Amino acid sequence: MSDPTTAPRDAMLAEIEDGYDRLVAFLDALDEAALDGPVDAAGWTAKDHVIHLAVWARSMVAVIEGRPRWDDMGVDRVLWRTIAEGYDAVNAHIQQLNRHLSVAEARRALEDAHRAVVDRVATMSVAELSFPYSYYQPWATGQDQPLYGYLRGNTVEHYDEHRGYIGAIVEAR
Repeated sequence: MSDPTTAPRDAMLAEIEDGYDRLVAFLDALDEAALDGPVDAAGWTAKDHVIHLAVWARSMVAVIEGRPRWDDMGVDRVLWRTIAEGYDAVNAHIQQLNRHLSVAEARRALEDAHRAVVDRVATMSVAELSFPYSYYQPWATGQDQPLYGYLRGNTVEHYDEHRGYIGAIVEAR
């Protein structure tokens, strides 16, 4: 019998793990040439999408710990402020910053980031996961949605979204 005080957190963790497992199974079916060769219209390889996922997932640990997430992402605060206009400039910076990584390093970064998020969330109460994002990032005014929504968005939902992007790159080659 599950503990009703932790069941919502545990269900969210299971959903995040399932999303990660789907992504890893998809990546495992691709060879290194598919991950590091063809590019999409933005010039990204599948590997670039993998490291992108790692950086955004890892940033959620910074959020939970009350550190500016842009620091963990390798983005300066001035560039981070452009995110209100869209993610393109920040994402392009992250891609350029990590372009040199090998496929193995990108995969390891994703695994490490995923594990760090899951391990950190597992220590949190359901109440803590329900606090607004701005509770953890007080400078993020107007961000009043619960933290758990941001966690899902930067993990399982993001994993599923980019699995589609990676699939399009691989299919086009």
